[in-house]
Amino acid sequence: MVETLLSMTGYGESQAEVGQYTVMVTARSVNSRYLDFRFKAPSICSYMEPQVRQLIKKLLARGKVELSLSITRNPDAEETSLQADLGLARAYKNIFSQLQQDLDLELTDIPLSLIVGQPDVLLKSSVDAKAVSNHTDQYLLVIEKALQSLRVMQEAEGEALQADLLMRCQKLESLIEEISHLVQGLPELIRDKLVARIKSLLAGLAPIEDSRVYQEAAQIAERADVTEELVRFKSHCQQFAMTIGEQVGPRGKKLDFIIQELLRETNTIGSKAAALPVLQLVVQVKDELEKLREQVQNVA
Repeated sequence: MVETLLSMTGYGESQAEVGQYTVMVTARSVNSRYLDFRFKAPSICSYMEPQVRQLIKKLLARGKVELSLSITRNPDAEETSLQADLGLARAYKNIFSQLQQDLDLELTDIPLSLIVGQPDVLLKSSVDAKAVSNHTDQYLLVIEKALQSLRVMQEAEGEALQADLLMRCQKLESLIEEISHLVQGLPELIRDKLVARIKSLLAGLAPIEDSRVYQEAAQIAERADVTEELVRFKSHCQQFAMTIGEQVGPRGKKLDFIIQELLRETNTIGSKAAALPVLQLVVQVKDELEKLREQVQNVA
């Protein structure tokens, strides 16, 4: 089974009529190493958070997800209800009674109007908590649709990412082939130049056997052999393309690891095969790898 890459960036929304209310859900996601989740909703909906978290884990693998839920009473719904905070009302009554005693005032009943006039004793509620809890399944359905909408956008962006990553991978393979052609015979060339240089420096001094000169020069020249690094680089490129096109599920972390290995081989090639044309190509390879890394940071 082949599955398109999934981007960590996306947006989705969903809206529905639930009872007397209009429920609006928006879901946003951005890059993150792990799956982070934030649920912004009225306090009467906080009990849904564990179920919402399970929905997110089912649909998404990585990313920082912010899900916002708002509830609006429909214009033709019943009038807004008032709710009394009895605990707060009793606290006000007790403090007023205590003040009467402390100030040596005549003890009388505290007027109800004085108590209900205090802040937050009477609360205007535009949303009935019981009405919400009675329709939990419908609220969760709206949330799931918003997450599915987010997922659709992530898949669309992931498809574009996949095409770009494969194109850059092909470019890397082309650059490494150019390097392969340039380094053919490079150790032998370095050896011959070293031999000529050594002989010129030793001219007029005690003669040294040519075999020894060639042996020393060959050992130095072998350090410029990048055959193994080129083979590993090509293998990593193949693994990169296979991971994109053939695996399923989260792949961002694995792709990032492969890029690190590609960069390591590139640095070794540059330090060993220090010929100018090779170094110029190495710079291009590093530039492409950096672009790959930036893109992979957005892959789930």
